[in-house]
Amino acid sequence: MVYVAGVVVGSVAPFGETSRSLSSIHVLSFRLDYLLHALVFIPFYPLWRWARPGHRWWLVLGGGLAVAWLAEWVQLYLPYRAYNINDLLANMAGVLLGAALLEAWRSLRADKRN
Repeated sequence: MVYVAGVVVGSVAPFGETSRSLSSIHVLSFRLDYLLHALVFIPFYPLWRWARPGHRWWLVLGGGLAVAWLAEWVQLYLPYRAYNINDLLANMAGVLLGAALLEAWRSLRADKRN
């Protein structure tokens, strides 16, 4: 719950010059803020699966992608924030990467048991 609240606040809070300065920093040809968007959303899938282990993977993945979309979409209506399709793609990439990492880890762990 604290994680989701942090994502929501981070999506709607006015950051002023800080967000502009992150847009100008490039890491391996990517703007640093795109990398940060992805990093913020990597834990979404693993945390949901840990908190609600009975939920099906596709429900969790769909929910994560929806939250990633919502976090960017809400910025369309905030005068001090800017919607950016690349931010949205980075958010979704983070959710997908988190899901892939967790499921790969679970698969390796299951193989070691057998």
